[in-house]
Amino acid sequence: MSPQTAPLSHPIDTHAIHFSVAEIIAKSDHHYVVKIAGHSVLAKTAMSFLFIPDIHDQVLLITTNEQYFINQILHRPSNLPLEFRIDNELMINAAHAAVIINAEQLHFTSQTTTLNTQALDSRADHVTLNWQQTDYQGQHCAIDLNSITLQANQCNSVIEHLTLKAKHVLQWISDLKQQMLGRLHISVQKHYQLDCESADIYSQRDVKIDASQIHLG
Repeated sequence: MSPQTAPLSHPIDTHAIHFSVAEIIAKSDHHYVVKIAGHSVLAKTAMSFLFIPDIHDQVLLITTNEQYFINQILHRPSNLPLEFRIDNELMINAAHAAVIINAEQLHFTSQTTTLNTQALDSRADHVTLNWQQTDYQGQHCAIDLNSITLQANQCNSVIEHLTLKAKHVLQWISDLKQQMLGRLHISVQKHYQLDCESADIYSQRDVKIDASQIHLG
């Protein structure tokens, strides 16, 4: 039997609302063919119903003014996951409450994600970040870690002021290290030692060595 269609522009008569159980036998982008009392009718989901019904689902059908609205999914014989469909903007207002999501796995797929919050607390045993390009902008950044490892083919840093405080610093450079400085001042409190195979010192002007004793050779 061919589905019966009805115009959806009539106002809803609240005194002529009927509830029934139906089965979805076909679907399109926005409409569903449901079987009710041996007849096939064309129905659509209610505006507040966000789930996407599937074929063979048993649903709660609301009938009013010869219009059919799917209000709930009562039973799904298959193991297909539940999906949401939102055509307009979705807003969750919990100004004086908390929104808690408890899931074994949580996946987000979005072209653009914006997070605005006064405070953010993120905790995890393991974090993996795969980003093609990353930009950090802010007034202050504090990192407190037991160990950190940085691996990169190229690292560029542009810093106006840099202060490094450490107990031990070890740099292992296998090939070449170059520094271009306007001025260099090294202050060593105890002992300064330079070990190398050969050393060259070039100065366009004077070279001064001031010490109580100077040993050469």
